[in-house]
Formats: sequence, structure tokens, C-alpha cells
Amino acid sequence: MKVIGLTGGIGCGKSTVARELSKERGVESCDCDRIAWEIYRLRTAPYQQLIRRFGREILTSSGEIDRTALGRLIFSDKAAQADLNAIVHPAVMEQVQHHININKRRGTELLIVEGALLLTSPHVDPDLFDIIIQLELSRLQQLARLREQHRKDQTEVERIIDLQRAMKPYSRPDYIIDASGTVAEVVGRIKMILAKEVIGDGLKQDTK
Repeated sequence: MKVIGLTGGIGCGKSTVARELSKERGVESCDCDRIAWEIYRLRTAPYQQLIRRFGREILTSSGEIDRTALGRLIFSDKAAQADLNAIVHPAVMEQVQHHININKRRGTELLIVEGALLLTSPHVDPDLFDIIIQLELSRLQQLARLREQHRKDQTEVERIIDLQRAMKPYSRPDYIIDASGTVAEVVGRIKMILAKEVIGDGLKQDTK
């Protein structure tokens, strides 16, 4: 089984592209952000660690982690960002490894692991991946796309974009892909790379 890292900032279309690729036979996807949501849930060890580090003000009235409040708290505090990542990222990567092991046993041919911080977290082992592909948009393109998706809190969107763009990369992508255009166009660009580098003719190429 080949493991492909798919990364890029908010609004670059990682989840949509991974979902389209996983429609192919033998291809599955794994969403790091969805895993993180599960880790933030009540009674997990990281949940308790986050409360001890950041206090109960990061909780909603129902006791769940308020990721928006947490994001505001760490926005301009690099030490707090590092502490958050040290709590959450190892737990996410442990689950990614679990997904890799499960898909190997199932006979999956290609696993797409998508996450915004695959290149910028010191807790991500790049050796997990056969190749890492980065989707790239300009800041203006990200903002325009997120407006089209009716993201209501534009200030929060800009905060996330700027935070992600300021992060220092710990490793480099094997490929940087222009994420502008239609979903089909972006998927086609990635399929060309996969067909060349990873699985030969395993993925059908769009000929339209």
C-alpha cells in the first residue's frame, strides 16, 4: 500500500480532492482534522491535558472544547501554539498510524492522508508517506474561495490563514500543485502525479 500526504492551507480544497480521489477503486482517505475533532471530545487524555494547560475558559457550556476560543487564545502566543501542538498532534498521528495499519490489512492500494499541518508540525514523521503533495493558492484566492463557501466569520478565517502561512515548515513537499480551477482540474493534476510516481496506471485518467 502507498500512503500519500495531501496538505495545504484552509480553503485549498484538500477534503474535496481527497473525497474525489477516494471514489476510485482501492483508494481510501484519512482526514487529520476529523481525527483531531475526535481527540477534542470529552474524556480523552488530550482533552484533559488541554484543560490543564489552557483552563476551563476553552470549554463551551456543554463542556466541549471550543476550538474557536482556543484558536484566539493561542493566536499571538507561540509558546501556547507549541504546547497545543505537542498535546494534539502526537495523538492525531497515532490515529493516522492506526488507519494505515487497518488499510494495509484490508488490502487498500492507496491511502490519502489529508491535513493542513503535515509539513509544519514537528510531530509529523514525513517517512510515513511515500510522497507529500501540497495544494497551493494565494491568500486572496483562499479568501475568495472561503467567501464563496459562506464562511460567516471572516475575521476568524483570516486569522487561520495568517497563522498557517506563518508556520515554519519542517519538511518539504514532493510536489506543489496549483489548487485553482475546478475540482476536476485539480484532481486531474494529482492523478497525473500519482500515475507517474506511485501506482503506474492504477488511477483512471480523465480524458475529457
